Amino acid sequence: MRKRLTMAILALAGVMTGCIQYPMGLSADQWNALPPAQQADYQARQYQINEDRQRQADALRAEQAHAAAQAAETERLRIAAVYAAAQYGDIITVSIRGGMLSWGGKNYPCEPVGFDIVRGEAKDIEFRGSVIQNGMAKALVTRCRVRLSDDASTFYFNDSSARRFVLTNDGSWEQGTAQRLGGQGINNDLGVNMANMIITLRFKTMGPAPQRVIIEHRNGNRYP
Repeated sequence: MRKRLTMAILALAGVMTGCIQYPMGLSADQWNALPPAQQADYQARQYQINEDRQRQADALRAEQAHAAAQAAETERLRIAAVYAAAQYGDIITVSIRGGMLSWGGKNYPCEPVGFDIVRGEAKDIEFRGSVIQNGMAKALVTRCRVRLSDDASTFYFNDSSARRFVLTNDGSWEQGTAQRLGGQGINNDLGVNMANMIITLRFKTMGPAPQRVIIEHRNGNRYP
């Protein structure tokens, strides 16, 4: 009875995985040649092996998640420090308007997006498109990774995808420059096509320069 139950469990596992896998890497003939007591022993040993592997995999995932969280926090602090010490030319203001998000054979006019980005920073920007179909509002929300180079001279749109849109400062970022993402567009890493967007870049206006205070020590002599 125990053997039949064991074989039923193995058969069910075989249906789910596409093939029957016997404990300890045994073939069907090897497994069937074992007495029930040895089959039970092999099953227990295989179960322990599987448990150990699962614990190791869980520990590795936890370690990787911890390392990723630490790296993200380190990067957050670094970027915050760069923002705090930023001078004119370190930050650009980006505005994106118009354009279309396309996914699943449907087009969604894109809502305007605006954000600041500092030299050396990369971040994900959310894009939202909406359309009225059959009297009902439908929305598409996606994201796109953007990055500004360390010298704040090159802006990368859709940076996490093989097809990215690169804008380089030709001296026009001080006054502001606008470029259009072509009609063919580019796909982000979620498979959403982004097209016909007008991307405007401008160096962010910083606060007024601090006034210099000059103290002169006079000794009573008249200066010409």
